[in-house]
Amino acid sequence: MPVRTTASLLLILATVSACGGSGGEEVTTPPPSLPDITGEEVSVTSATYRPGQGADIADGMTITLDSGFLTGGPLDAELELFGETVTVTNGSGRMSDGKDVAVIYEEDRAGQFVAPIEVTVFDATGGVFGETGLVVGTETPASDIPSGTATYTGDFLAIGQIVGAEAEYQGAISLDVDFSGNVDGTLNGDVNDSTNVILSLDAASVSENGFSGDLICTSGCTTSASSLDATFYGPSAEEIGGVTALEFDQFEGVGTFIATDD
Repeated sequence: MPVRTTASLLLILATVSACGGSGGEEVTTPPPSLPDITGEEVSVTSATYRPGQGADIADGMTITLDSGFLTGGPLDAELELFGETVTVTNGSGRMSDGKDVAVIYEEDRAGQFVAPIEVTVFDATGGVFGETGLVVGTETPASDIPSGTATYTGDFLAIGQIVGAEAEYQGAISLDVDFSGNVDGTLNGDVNDSTNVILSLDAASVSENGFSGDLICTSGCTTSASSLDATFYGPSAEEIGGVTALEFDQFEGVGTFIATDD
């Protein structure tokens, strides 16, 4: 599809229904929800930036969440950061060269089938060395992507810097999806709760169970070299989760978002 991480919780429910005329019971296994992904290594698309070096989106980052991570337990995990595997305990870890790693779980931003995670790596002086955003969840199989159109709405959060000072860009995301065609959308948010900036996604092609494209400046900025990568989540594409790599005007950073089918 920084120093915050988010994941979501949903109870796994088993549906038991009586079979009419048979006198027996049939146990129906429900679609997997977020807790099912704990305890196994998953490969995800992530967005990463380092101050002054821009932001990028890349495939293949691996992460393993310990049991309880998504259900209010300790934030314990193993994840790949800047070329090495880091063990995180209670939301904190350390790289082999001594850089500290922080992970924050924001349950209120999680969806039913997908959750955003953001990680920050600090240098020896306590400054930001780099930030990474990713989402984890139960992806919709490409064969189960529905037909027709749908509108998804939700929120996004991006953290980064403006000329060396910490900054946030957050607000609402809206995505209009033609499952057999393209996706158009907007990110409408404020930088540091003051400057409104609108970025637009124009005609991103749906491929398999996701889409990606460039974000252009529509309002509140003059230049943008930003992009978005997203995947459908849930049994029937109930949610979209994704990451953003953002460079507009003097802001640079990475973000995550969750949007739900209206």
